[in-house]
Amino acid sequence: MRSDNKEYSLPWRRLALVAAMTGFVILGLLLLPSLAEPQQFTDGWQPLFSDHFEADFPGPWIVTDTSTLDGGEYLWGAESITYTSPLSGVWAVGGGAQGSLLDPSTDTYTNNVSSWLVYGPLDLSDVWNARVEFNWWLDTAPGDWLQWCIVTDPDNLEQECQGTSVSGRIGTWVGGMISLKQYARSSTPLWVVFHFASDDDGDVGRGAFLDDVVVEGDYGYHFALPLIRWDATPTPTPTPTPAYYYDNFDDDSSGWPDDRGPIYWDDGVHQGISGYWYRGYRSGQYRIYVEDAECYTCDRFKQPDALAPYVVPTNQYCVEASLKFVEGPYWANMGLVFGANSSNSKLYILCLSRDTDPDRLGWFIVRQDNYEIPFDGCHAAEYGISGENRAGTHRYDWNDLQVSVSGNNIDVFIGGYYKGSFTMDGLVGTNRVGLIGGSAEILPVDVRARYFRVIPNAACTP
Repeated sequence: MRSDNKEYSLPWRRLALVAAMTGFVILGLLLLPSLAEPQQFTDGWQPLFSDHFEADFPGPWIVTDTSTLDGGEYLWGAESITYTSPLSGVWAVGGGAQGSLLDPSTDTYTNNVSSWLVYGPLDLSDVWNARVEFNWWLDTAPGDWLQWCIVTDPDNLEQECQGTSVSGRIGTWVGGMISLKQYARSSTPLWVVFHFASDDDGDVGRGAFLDDVVVEGDYGYHFALPLIRWDATPTPTPTPTPAYYYDNFDDDSSGWPDDRGPIYWDDGVHQGISGYWYRGYRSGQYRIYVEDAECYTCDRFKQPDALAPYVVPTNQYCVEASLKFVEGPYWANMGLVFGANSSNSKLYILCLSRDTDPDRLGWFIVRQDNYEIPFDGCHAAEYGISGENRAGTHRYDWNDLQVSVSGNNIDVFIGGYYKGSFTMDGLVGTNRVGLIGGSAEILPVDVRARYFRVIPNAACTP
């Protein structure tokens, strides 16, 4: 009986197996269109946070008054007198026990105000770039100002907030922007901060208003292969060109020059070595340093360059760096080399320089056709363009420099501010990039870079 049962059950088992396989095939055919579709990702610029101040305020914002001398409590508060999106904005002194009693259409702020507006934390670990955009309106006396910045410690605002400050009786709405590119792909939490402060001289105005604060992140552009491949043998593909070059100088063996060289002088009577220039890694930054040279006449430029260990493979690219002076006396300069030839004798540079402005830097673009290290450089230019608008530059803080190169044409950005488009003859083919720093005369000069990035076949995005 057992053997009979086996014989009669085999056909049924085969039929069941065939039916099951047929079902899987039918199911696979039904699902094939959806399986073959690329997976969807977040692409391009996307909003991470926005507030047009139309809902209950402060909502997600932190508002605080850190002054003990303003005679009360003055916080950021909602108002409906002036705005850029209906029907309200926020006023720097419109909230708090005393501030809420003020009328923004007629009243002014008082002395010794220190009113803070803070949002966070922001997580930029998944984005390649980010920015904060907002609208601001200002009416202040000299010495009273609106400031915006990014901090990593919201409990230490007074010390950490070192961003842009504006003052004056402007009386109209202006667009503002904070570049967050330096924080992209980082897991460090960030806070966006607006700060209004006044001194004690009795000269006051209506103060500062804000509206339409938007934080956006750039996720780049993605694609995914279908889950089902029709070709039985995949066709090999060449290794793609890297999407970009990036160095934050954490690795002191990443290939940048790490050396020193002498500075010679010769005034026709005396000759010798007056000092040394240095270039190399220093505590997670890249340093270009010219020491305090001793010479009878220091009328030659001391200007070492440092080219990146990377040659751009195209004539279209975005090159950018973040630089600051640790020591930067009068005539000190530093810059971004956005083009150099293979012999390093021809340089194209976006330069920043010190002069009489205590807080800002001048900027200019040069082409140097007969460059000689450690001489020449930024100031001894055979062709130059100077800019009067110093917005985005900082004497004591980091300066974000960006140059979009497209053949012989460039677009220039400093601190997120567009400075213009320029034609630079002979730029095509000079695809080496790097940094430069030094002085025309007064020393020492100490220049630092905290990152350097090149993106081929792309334009810069402030």
